[in-house]
Amino acid sequence: MGQSGAVTAVVIGAGHRGRFAYGGQALAHPERLRIVAIAEPDAERRDAMAREHGLGSGALFGDWRELLAQPRLAAAAIVATSDTLHVEPALAALARGYHVLLEKPIAPEPADCERVVGAAERADRILQIGHVLRHTAFYRRVHEIVASGRLGRVWQIALAEHVGAWHMAHSFVRGRFRNREISAPILLAKSCHDLDLLLWLAQSHPARVASFGGLSGYTEARAPRGAPERCTQGCPVQASCAHDAVRFYLGPDEGVAASWPWNDVSPIPREKRGAARSRRGPTGAASIAATTTHSITSWSRSSSKVA
Repeated sequence: MGQSGAVTAVVIGAGHRGRFAYGGQALAHPERLRIVAIAEPDAERRDAMAREHGLGSGALFGDWRELLAQPRLAAAAIVATSDTLHVEPALAALARGYHVLLEKPIAPEPADCERVVGAAERADRILQIGHVLRHTAFYRRVHEIVASGRLGRVWQIALAEHVGAWHMAHSFVRGRFRNREISAPILLAKSCHDLDLLLWLAQSHPARVASFGGLSGYTEARAPRGAPERCTQGCPVQASCAHDAVRFYLGPDEGVAASWPWNDVSPIPREKRGAARSRRGPTGAASIAATTTHSITSWSRSSSKVA
């Protein structure tokens, strides 16, 4: 605990979840949470979050190993790295004596999940997984009603995870969740919220689990005729394509989202991009386009075939 009574925490991974979700909570509720150090390999992301939390260079680390090599700096460690990079920093933080808030899912493989849970039990540390929907007012109220018995015995629970076309293209076709080499499967990366809510609401474990699916829509076979390798290379259906990367990233629609996913691909805040289109220099339209195009190009070898 900090002197003010707030829980002190180090953040490992200053991406969207680390910086805006958990870091945002610290900024909104400084009496409850205070960030004291950051480990993030991307210097722009690291420095941006450091400015927001008033941290000096001594509290910044380019690698989580450097941070965790230090004497324990806080009560808790927030591990918000990519899905396939959760296990090692979580284990190291627990071994160093930190309580751990670990972004979901724990890991794509069951054995790794067991390793992390076992390490927390042996270290007698709190391991909290970021199943944030449990803590929203809506689902807390649903749980309260179900648990009260007012509905009688619950025989069926239906949950649907609605992933919009733009979200699917951004996250699961072009983005960081596009394949198993770099991420957990979509059932864990996205729908683990639903799985957690089902268990929580039902207050029981399943006797049997079944899963099925397939890749049918986002394939090369369904690419528009004459589509180039990238959306930025003059696609013949660009004006009407729902997945056009140029229009989506350079002309953000506030009706879709206020900050994410724009901050995934550009360090320039969304609210400054409109004015930037008429300027030159590092915050002008050419710079934004270069940054965004680089991100799109580096993300997926198959994205332009479906976008």
